[in-house]
Amino acid sequence: MKKKNILLGVLFSVITASSFAQRGDHGDQRREPPRQEQKGQQEHFYYIPEYNAYYDAIKKLFFYEKGNKWKSTKQPKRFAKNFDINKVDKRAVQNVQNENKPYLNNQQDKNNFRGR
Repeated sequence: MKKKNILLGVLFSVITASSFAQRGDHGDQRREPPRQEQKGQQEHFYYIPEYNAYYDAIKKLFFYEKGNKWKSTKQPKRFAKNFDINKVDKRAVQNVQNENKPYLNNQQDKNNFRGR
């Protein structure tokens, strides 16, 4: 009977350890939350080569050059009236360092995406 209890105890320990190993948390029920994108990450910025402009998909703002200055607006007047951000050729920009000035690397983006 004593051997039977020891055998059952060992078997229970092996099953429990195996279960924790499969879950990967070793019994710790706290899990790290899904990784959030850090604020200011570049995935939400797009360069629009046809207009040499940028679009911030989070703030829904366009950035465009007028003269020697960059402007921001919800819908630039110089864009066609039937302009649709979902249909226009746009490229995700990965090199934005300042979310209020996505155009800081404009020359590089123009070269990379052949903007005007």
